[in-house]
Amino acid sequence: MHIIIADRDEISAGRLGRILKGLSTDAEILHFSDPMYVVKYGLTNPVDMLFTEVRMKPFPLDGLTLIQMMREKYPSVRCYVVTETENYIEQASAIRVNGYLLKPVSAEQIHRAMFEGSDAGDET
Repeated sequence: MHIIIADRDEISAGRLGRILKGLSTDAEILHFSDPMYVVKYGLTNPVDMLFTEVRMKPFPLDGLTLIQMMREKYPSVRCYVVTETENYIEQASAIRVNGYLLKPVSAEQIHRAMFEGSDAGDET
C-alpha cells in the first residue's frame, strides 16, 4: 500500500506517519510539504491513500484541489482531509473525501477512518 501525507507541518506529518505505520506496517508512507511534489510523484507511482492538509501556503495548490487532481489519475484513491478547523467540511463533502479529521489526530480516529469507512465530517 502506498500512502502519501501532504502537510507543510513537519510535526503533524510525523505524528500521522507514525500512526499510519503502526496501523499498516507493510505500507510505504511518504511525506511531501509541497503539494506539487505529490502530483509529480503520482504521475509515475501508484497512490492508494492520501492524507492532506487543506491550507498549504505558501504553495498555490491547496489540499482540496490536490485531492481532485489525484482522483483524476487514481479514481479509487482514498482521500482524507487532516486539518485544524471545521471550515472546510462542506467543500470536502462536495468532493467526496473518505474522511475529515481534526488535528491533532489520534490512532483511534485514523483507524476508524481507514477501516470503518467514515465519511467527511464524521470525525468532528
